[in-house]
Amino acid sequence: AVVSTQVREFQTFQHYFKQINLRMLRNLCSKRSMSSFMDKFDSYFLGQDPVKDGHSKLLAKPQFIYNIETHDIRPGRMTQFLQNAKDTLPLVHESPDIPTKLYGQFVVKYGQTDRVFTIWKHTGSYPSLDETATLLKSHKAYQEYELSQVELVRRRNQQLCYEFSFWPEKTQ
Repeated sequence: AVVSTQVREFQTFQHYFKQINLRMLRNLCSKRSMSSFMDKFDSYFLGQDPVKDGHSKLLAKPQFIYNIETHDIRPGRMTQFLQNAKDTLPLVHESPDIPTKLYGQFVVKYGQTDRVFTIWKHTGSYPSLDETATLLKSHKAYQEYELSQVELVRRRNQQLCYEFSFWPEKTQ
């Protein structure tokens, strides 16, 4: 009877030991624990708090926003579109009142042809976008440019993005 009691106690001990080990193993391998560990690691070594800051926010420079405009030009109208852009966009770029600068304009030669990308760099984050939109509504040359695009462009699209910290600086 003493031996069976000791065996039963050993089996009970073994059962609890397995339960404790399983809980520890689950905690070590759970996503939450690993995520918590990585968050502490990142905040200690990188000085960032990934729980509060999204991945793109950790890599972004929020003082600049880029507006990437995509224009799909009607066939045979590319020359006229580029001439209008050449006449008007530098006026907006050089205007001291408008808080945006023309960062570049690119014509697609291979693949999705008859496509032009125009990139604007806004200083001052989202409030500068609103200010730019308001000022461009009263900019006569830009309004004429917008009206001329109606017959030249099939489709337009805009994307806003922050400048990422790993992007190289533009050289002249």
